[in-house]
Amino acid sequence: MIVVAPFLFSKRFRALALYPFIFVATTADAQDQVLLQHERIHFRQQKELLFVFFYLFYALDFLRNLFRFRGNAHQAYRYICFEQEAYTFEHDATYLNSRKLFAWRVFL
Repeated sequence: MIVVAPFLFSKRFRALALYPFIFVATTADAQDQVLLQHERIHFRQQKELLFVFFYLFYALDFLRNLFRFRGNAHQAYRYICFEQEAYTFEHDATYLNSRKLFAWRVFL
């Protein structure tokens, strides 16, 4: 389910996947198939890690990267293993059909 909620977003982010919802900043974002594919990849990641472990591991990976990149939050975010998988395959509309379980592990 896609929910347009501009009040949730800063200028840096346009969408957020919190299963079963995809929150987007604008109605245009709600039509952006690449953005929606990115968030659907996060749905799959969330489900395979039973949701709570996804958020825990996401935060830990961000903190690890923050240390690794000496406080550069944007770079730390981009190198989160879940984000790397989502950014890598967001243009492939068929990716989720062939995605292997725990595919994000290759980005660790």
